[in-house]
Amino acid sequence: MKLPWHANSGELRIDSLQQRKAGRKGANVSANVGGRRIWFESGDEELAAAPEAFGSAMLIPALHAQRPLVIVPEVCAVWAQNVRELVPLVSAWWGYQPLLPQLAETAPAAAPRSGGTALCFSGGVDSFYTLLRGTSSVDLLICAIGYDVKIRDVNRRNRLERSVRRVAAETGKRAVLVATNLRRHRAFRAAPWEHTHGGALAALGHVLSPIAGRLEISSSYPLANPQPWGSRWDVDPRFSSTRLVVDHVGAELWRAEKLQQIAHEELVRRHLRV
Repeated sequence: MKLPWHANSGELRIDSLQQRKAGRKGANVSANVGGRRIWFESGDEELAAAPEAFGSAMLIPALHAQRPLVIVPEVCAVWAQNVRELVPLVSAWWGYQPLLPQLAETAPAAAPRSGGTALCFSGGVDSFYTLLRGTSSVDLLICAIGYDVKIRDVNRRNRLERSVRRVAAETGKRAVLVATNLRRHRAFRAAPWEHTHGGALAALGHVLSPIAGRLEISSSYPLANPQPWGSRWDVDPRFSSTRLVVDHVGAELWRAEKLQQIAHEELVRRHLRV
């Protein structure tokens, strides 16, 4: 009988971080994760080869696979403490063995955090509400290619990119498109996206932390409906580091209430993705 992949009890190791140029001003950053490379690439901005990005993305997949997560490059001490608090929380929800990651910590960075604020923007109701009705000023709209839109789906990818760039232009923001093969990695795709997407979104913030010290992730569910979910008010902030504050926003409202507040906006009518 062939055992499922997650029955492999070996460690899931993150090492060999690399950074290289991509286009005139963009970058590709990657790491070896369990023997296969995960990469993030943008032609819009330089990206940081932050180990916290790969650690955030792979923390819950490692728990799901029952494999110790080992991060070889030193990570921020603040991030390390945050994820130690996150492990027992999500493990209790989904019946995981609470395996703490094995890592080496570095002292909190002395450099000041960037003043920019980035919003994970998919063009859906939640992120549109945050953009148009949120209480903070957003500077960048970050959109991932390779999460809900596959990298190889050229038509959908091009439509999404055009839409995000138009929304950014009309609202006076900067659009940053980041392509990644994260969801194609064997360890990541073995775990439910409903469990892992918060870490995947936080990873975008960590690779862009040199230009945005704050990342906003829009709520899917309100505080009134506290079900286990990969992105919540008590999950997302625990992916923060000294270089990046991750905020979960909009949880005071149900999605239908958000839609009522933005449905009349012409920008939403032209670009809303469902």
